[in-house]
Amino acid sequence: MHKPTLLVCLLLTALAVAGAAWSSSATSQSSGFHGWAQIDPGGGSPTLVRANGFTRVSSPLTGVYCLTGAPGVDLTDTAPVASQEANLSSTLGLVVPRRIGAPNSSCPSGQLQVDTFDAGSASSPTLVNTVGFDIYIP
Repeated sequence: MHKPTLLVCLLLTALAVAGAAWSSSATSQSSGFHGWAQIDPGGGSPTLVRANGFTRVSSPLTGVYCLTGAPGVDLTDTAPVASQEANLSSTLGLVVPRRIGAPNSSCPSGQLQVDTFDAGSASSPTLVNTVGFDIYIP
C-alpha cells in the first residue's frame, strides 16, 4: 500500500521539477524586454513623448522614423505593432513598422524603422511628418 503512494509522490515531484525547468527555459528564451513608445512627429524633429525601452528617435527622411532600443530590448526577433496617435497627429495617417533587416531600410543597422503615410490618398500614399504614433514591441 505504501509503494503506490511513494510512486505517486515521486511522479508528482518529477513533474514539478520538469515543469519548473520548462518554465525557466521558456522564460529565458523570451526574456527580452518589451518596449513601447509614443512619438510626436514634430514636423521632422520627432520626440519620444513617453517611452519605455527606447532611448532615441530620429527622422532621416520625411515620414521615416528610426527608433533606438534601450539595452536589453530585442528589436530583431519581434513583430512590432504600431498605430496612429490621434492627439499627436494633424493628418489622418497610416503607420507601418518595418522589421530590422528588411530590404531598402532607411535606418542604420539595429534601429527599428517606422514609416508614416498620409491616408487621405489611398491610391498614392505619401510619406508625411504629420502623423504621431504609438509602437509596442511584444
